[in-house]
Amino acid sequence: MKPRPWYISLTAILNDDTKATTKLEKVLSEMDISSIYPQHHIEVNSIARHLTILALLRINTLPSSFTNYCEFSRCLFSSLITDDHVLKLITNYFGFGLSLDAYELRIFDSGTVIQFRGNQELASFREVAKVALLKPVTKLVNSFPEGTTESLIDDPVKNVGNHAFGSIARSPTLSEIHIERYRKTLKREVNFNFRYIHLLVSDDALTNPRIINTDDIIIKSE
Repeated sequence: MKPRPWYISLTAILNDDTKATTKLEKVLSEMDISSIYPQHHIEVNSIARHLTILALLRINTLPSSFTNYCEFSRCLFSSLITDDHVLKLITNYFGFGLSLDAYELRIFDSGTVIQFRGNQELASFREVAKVALLKPVTKLVNSFPEGTTESLIDDPVKNVGNHAFGSIARSPTLSEIHIERYRKTLKREVNFNFRYIHLLVSDDALTNPRIINTDDIIIKSE
């Protein structure tokens, strides 16, 4: 088993749409989801649940000059957001927000996720954001020894198309083999309208303290 890594990503926080979150919780409660979770899965706190709009980088190892991953991730985050050009590009491309539908529950060895379906707006945003963020993310990754961090800009799972997923429970460790154990369509799709996205540090347990301007920048739609 591998320890879970830390990430920096563009995300949508489910609780930003409180009405949709309440509807989703009701749908999941009707499925008696607590009885479906594998025993080793730990439920993600509802206030920390989010889905990945665009994964930027993964932190693989801790440099000897840092005492913990929290300290290192905030250093990386600070370096990224000090480039005003980066934030302006994201804001310009985000436009009028994103609409996604929660439609499916999937359980893997390493986590339980809700699958979301967007539209062409999500796919288009991802493509232009990847082009805009490629250079600053690559520069940041290359500023540390090889393997310390890894660019995810070209990730073919998280950063392509009009689908996204959000973890609602997860294993404390990452399985070597990604095995799906359960899959079920939700009885009712739930539409989420996101007027904000977050440039966010995700910790290994998804507790995500989200301290504004320290490990969370809120980007508003027009």
